[in-house]
Amino acid sequence: MIAVPVDSAEVNERISVYFGEAAYFSLYSTRGSFVQTLVNQEPGSGQRLSRFLAEQGVNQVVFQQMGDKLFGWLQREGIEAFALTSTSLSIDRVLRSVRERTLKRVTDASVGSLLHPAGPRKGSNCD
Repeated sequence: MIAVPVDSAEVNERISVYFGEAAYFSLYSTRGSFVQTLVNQEPGSGQRLSRFLAEQGVNQVVFQQMGDKLFGWLQREGIEAFALTSTSLSIDRVLRSVRERTLKRVTDASVGSLLHPAGPRKGSNCD
């Protein structure tokens, strides 16, 4: 299942800029079918958010901005993270890009170039 951070509970809503602080997560099957939208009940807590997403069956996420701490927690839960290179992609296009593996997947080697070292914004704390 793929989790997409969004700003509202409406289907095909705009992708949220800050992954860990997104108001909602829309979940899609790996084939791109909408499953459900969940309220982010753990904003700012990378450990709890990662566990929550894993409990929902999420194994892939997409993001515009994410801190390295949150990525570490996602990695511990076995969740792959894909960086969006454009802020104007539709959710349909993003899901297709995940399936086709054309988005940049975050790996140990690419952490420094795709993630923010202390969280996406000064003062953000995704423990």
